Amino acid sequence: MIRDSPIDEFTGLLTDFAKGKRRGIRNPHVIIPVAPPYEQRAAEYLSNWAKNVSETTESIGVQSIWLDEILPRTDVFNVIMKFKGIVENADSIRKTMHDNLASDLAKFITNTIEENSRKQILLLLKLGSLYPFAHASDILDELDRQNVKCTIGILFPGEIIAGKLSFFGKGTRHYYPAHRIDMQIRGVHIQ
Repeated sequence: MIRDSPIDEFTGLLTDFAKGKRRGIRNPHVIIPVAPPYEQRAAEYLSNWAKNVSETTESIGVQSIWLDEILPRTDVFNVIMKFKGIVENADSIRKTMHDNLASDLAKFITNTIEENSRKQILLLLKLGSLYPFAHASDILDELDRQNVKCTIGILFPGEIIAGKLSFFGKGTRHYYPAHRIDMQIRGVHIQ
């Protein structure tokens, strides 16, 4: 079903998966690009949508997960902050964050899920705040390992080019098997 804007298509697809109207690849995951300057506004828009859906629809729930708020609560972040003055090699810090952050985030998310079922939509917001330390595919892989069954929606800062994701205009890469909304969210879609 085609909707008027990418954000309507995104929320509609998530709702269809949560209500069982569509089937997904493994767990239903939907990813949508947002123009980087609008990531915060789009996240706020989706968070408000989540509150409205949760208040008006008994059959599904929507939970906003603000990744930028979880980051400082992770073990790996706190360890790095303790050694900030001691470890001077930026590459080693980047590697440690990349190797451990997705796992720490998935554990935190798993512990905060209100209901672990397909009827529960998790919106992973502010992915850009984790770049380049964690990618959506790493987080989704870890959530699969934690046996999370929720419908998951991810807003990422960038665009889709020839079927590949490009974060912040950097190179493109194939990604986790998620349903994609190809049209980028821009300011006009979240007024």
